[in-house]
Amino acid sequence: MDTPLLSVISIAYNNRVELAATIENVLAQSYPHIEYIVIDGGSKDGTDELLVGLDDKLDQWVSEPDKGIYDAMNKGLARATGEWIAFINAGDSFYATDTAAQLMAHVSPEVDFLYGHTQVKYADGYQRIQQAKPVEQFALGLPFVHQSMIARTAVLKQFPFDLSYKLCADFKQCYDAYQAGHRFQQIDLVFSNFEAGGVSDIYRTKTTKEVWRAIQPYRPGLALWLRYRLRFVKEWMKMKVKGLLGQGLVQKLIRMKYAG
Repeated sequence: MDTPLLSVISIAYNNRVELAATIENVLAQSYPHIEYIVIDGGSKDGTDELLVGLDDKLDQWVSEPDKGIYDAMNKGLARATGEWIAFINAGDSFYATDTAAQLMAHVSPEVDFLYGHTQVKYADGYQRIQQAKPVEQFALGLPFVHQSMIARTAVLKQFPFDLSYKLCADFKQCYDAYQAGHRFQQIDLVFSNFEAGGVSDIYRTKTTKEVWRAIQPYRPGLALWLRYRLRFVKEWMKMKVKGLLGQGLVQKLIRMKYAG
């Protein structure tokens, strides 16, 4: 049976408790061929002590200052030696203990990226499944949560994270690979648990601007330009509504939307 090595990268900064839970989740995976790499940005909350205590369980780890999320992810990418790679950052996790095994059972020579669904978790305990979208909708935004993707390491090393993007370098990386002809396959599995409220979730108007910037080299037409203008207005209005109603009421409205 073919069991290629999967490199799992976790990045962290001053969130020792969340990182500890993520490490526990990754180490509990039933898939036997995982290279686990942790990149910490020089945390001041004792994360380095946690990593020292787990030195025999981690394949590689580093704790040093970096230039932000995507710089840390590039450090992990540069260190990865597995044929496939997954980013499961501090606070996130694989959906179940056999998730990595299920994902690796779907890899094939015809595919460079595998992606699927995500369980999104909110601060008040609410959870929902976010369905992945068809790859044909890529120009409208990342069709999946980045933690719900595995990719060929050699391909990602051709497209390192662009540090000039502060919110959606993951979209640019994947979209550039897609435009270069690399092959994406959606599978009907929940890949990961993802904590809502990250920077791209908070700064949605800025994220929309960055996504639009990333697709510019591929000459998007007028129709797509209009869609992005409308999206920007929509996200701006949502931001204002959140400010007026408060985050608690907004989360209740989200629950009502997905419950219906």
